[in-house]
Amino acid sequence: MKRFSYLASIAALVIGSTVVGQALIAQPAGGYSFSDIALYSSKTSDRYGVFIGEPQAVLLGNQRLELTKPSTVALNGLIIPRSLAVNGSNNLRLDAKPLSVYEGKFVADKIQIKTKKNLQSVYYFDGAKWFTVGKNLKANDSIQFAPTPRASAFGAGMLTSDEALALNKYLAPKGELLLATLAETDVTETRVNLSPAPTTYRRSVLAVQYGVPKTTAPAPTMTTPPATPTTPVTPPTTPVTPPTLPSTPPTTVDVPPTTPIITTPPAPPATPAFTVTPTTSLTVPIIKTLPSNGIASYNGITPLTRFDTNNTEFLETWKMVSGNQIPAPVAPKIDFAKHCIITVFWGQKNTGGYSIAYKSASLDGNILKLVIETRSPAAGSLTTQVITSPYVMLEVASTAFDAVEVKFESN
Repeated sequence: MKRFSYLASIAALVIGSTVVGQALIAQPAGGYSFSDIALYSSKTSDRYGVFIGEPQAVLLGNQRLELTKPSTVALNGLIIPRSLAVNGSNNLRLDAKPLSVYEGKFVADKIQIKTKKNLQSVYYFDGAKWFTVGKNLKANDSIQFAPTPRASAFGAGMLTSDEALALNKYLAPKGELLLATLAETDVTETRVNLSPAPTTYRRSVLAVQYGVPKTTAPAPTMTTPPATPTTPVTPPTTPVTPPTLPSTPPTTVDVPPTTPIITTPPAPPATPAFTVTPTTSLTVPIIKTLPSNGIASYNGITPLTRFDTNNTEFLETWKMVSGNQIPAPVAPKIDFAKHCIITVFWGQKNTGGYSIAYKSASLDGNILKLVIETRSPAAGSLTTQVITSPYVMLEVASTAFDAVEVKFESN
């Protein structure tokens, strides 16, 4: 485990490069990662398999799949950057049955969700912009939420930033919709059996409701009390003689002259001694020190960023950084009402000498942009012949961002 001493000065929690044990066999150069992305709806469902890696042939059961660099990009399905063509198509199409697990509608300016199953998260898409609706919804419940803006669908299920952008383009022509994330156990379809097995299998189970009905909140009913009956007034028959007033002269009162009232206008607001200029710079603060002796079990060959905003998501990430330890360490408690966890994996390396470190962060609208510094062994240098999996884990104060972009810079 390698740490960089200067990390304390930038107030970021870093868990450095890790060694996966000597007994593990290195993945061949032709390894690949696989994303299983399912979009379930009440009428039809779409499920896509996305391969990223080197061109090769794999088996899906008894079916041979030729993975090649796409020569052209057909505008069908999900188009993921750097993904491989599957038998000439953009990606692998898999079977998925229709599924309805919730109903959503607008009630005035809020969205009401009626659930049939547990939902990890619910998002609203108006055809151009994304909004967070709610998280950790229980089955058979009905709750109203006020949507809050977010940058993209990144973080829904196990979508990477590239997959979230591709999903955005895929869904945009379909108009407004709701998107919910489910656990794998809530659907009947299981993971596909690929041979050789992928180095990483990411699965995103998403439930889509196309179209969001709009209703208005009923106006309160005003009840008018019945009018009180009035008794008719009969005019008197005898003329009424007005009383005779005494002829006393009026009393004269001497009133002293009044002092004029002077109104003082309010003082103008004080001019500040200096002007604060908004900045997009963001310091990523340490909230607490997380255990740093984990052995990562993430064995993907491509970088992966995890942005965890609830405990369910964080426990999945925790398995990826500590799953090879026996006994497995207990995940730390995180106050997700105030904090979030961002984990950046660089990808599995076949030798030692590789490491990454947090360098800087900035805000661009609702996007947190991280710069991660990478270090690789010099050409011809001696390195330990073990598999390493460098990663950085940051616990940050949840601020005005809901998506993360990562840029790697070589040191």
